[in-house]
Amino acid sequence: MGLIIHAFIDMLPLFYGVDIAVPGAPGVLSASSQWMFFVFYFIPMLLMLGGIYLSSRWYKIINLVFACLAAIVNIVHLCTDFAHDAGIQALLLTFVLFVSGLLVFASYRWYKGPSAKQHQ
Repeated sequence: MGLIIHAFIDMLPLFYGVDIAVPGAPGVLSASSQWMFFVFYFIPMLLMLGGIYLSSRWYKIINLVFACLAAIVNIVHLCTDFAHDAGIQALLLTFVLFVSGLLVFASYRWYKGPSAKQHQ
């Protein structure tokens, strides 16, 4: 989701005739950027697949930890955008942070499972 939002926000100025080329860009994606794509795209996809096919306690813990990490990363990203006065991106990231909070809540509920009272 993050890559889609970033691509949309970065390309939005094209519709208004604004040049989005980065001056002095080498035209090659750096190794650190490639690792960022891997971490923020591939690993969440694996976790989503795990959520469909796995329900063991250890997986629920891993899911909860990654949901919390995603929320923390979203908080940091939102704070840096407020510091740089990023406008619409900060608004979108506020929504993404809200969704991250819901994900943490849902992951926690999934980890805890149904209570004993619900089975009576």
